[in-house]
Amino acid sequence: MFPKMHPKEYNIEWRKSRLAARLLIAASRKRKLGPRRRAIAGQLARDKAVSNRLIKHALAGFYVDHPHSISLD
Repeated sequence: MFPKMHPKEYNIEWRKSRLAARLLIAASRKRKLGPRRRAIAGQLARDKAVSNRLIKHALAGFYVDHPHSISLD
């Protein structure tokens, strides 16, 4: 098992992708996103550094930490 990385060791693209994944999870759970979260989601959607691949990796990482609480579909 690999040791968990400290959040300060993540690069900025990975941190942005984790934030995008958390927003996607909140939206998939039918939670209403407030104006601040919607604005952040819009900025992340336009950001070239946030790729689908990184978001999928972040979602998979959240799923490993909390199995059956996050749908990967």
